[in-house]
Amino acid sequence: MVTANNIFLRSLGSALGVAVVGTILTASFTQHLPAGLSEHSPVPRTVKEALTLAPSDHTTITEAFTHGADTALRAAALAVFLAGALIVAGAWHGQKAAPR
Repeated sequence: MVTANNIFLRSLGSALGVAVVGTILTASFTQHLPAGLSEHSPVPRTVKEALTLAPSDHTTITEAFTHGADTALRAAALAVFLAGALIVAGAWHGQKAAPR
């Protein structure tokens, strides 16, 4: 049975997950932009903005985005792995502590 708490926590987790992954992606993307774009004020935060400012740097901008996505997805995978490990550890500990 799904309760309101479960629905709320799933929604909260989804929103926070998207926000954190997006933040990591954007930070990594802007960090790996070509020097001319990194010094631009404000720094472009999307591929479209970066390509508008420097269309000749298409390959470098695409690589910066790919690197940002790779970093963000690796962070998400690590978070899922750690959450899974905590769940398994909790279940294992619960089985050991339960009376037989």
